[in-house]
Amino acid sequence: MKLGDRRTRFLYVGLMVAPFVLLPMIAGLSGRAGAALAFAGVVAANPPVMAVLGGASGPALIPVLVKTGRAQLVFGILLAVGLVLSVEL
Repeated sequence: MKLGDRRTRFLYVGLMVAPFVLLPMIAGLSGRAGAALAFAGVVAANPPVMAVLGGASGPALIPVLVKTGRAQLVFGILLAVGLVLSVEL
C-alpha cells in the first residue's frame, strides 16, 4: 500500500507531534511534572515540520532529516533531565 505524498507528509507531522501530545500524560501519570521540560523541544521540532508541510522534496529533505534527528535528541535529553530532576529523594 502506498500512502502518497500528501498522506506521508501528514504521517510525518503526526509522528513529530505525538510525543508532545503524550507528554502531559507522561508527566502526569508518573507524578513527575519536570518531564514537561521536554515541551521546550517544540522549538527544535518546528523547522523540519514546517519544511515538510511547505512541500520540501528530493534533496531538500536531507537537511530536514538532520533537523528531525536533532529535534528527537533535544526532546529525549530534555525529557530525561526533567524526569531526573523531578525525582523525590
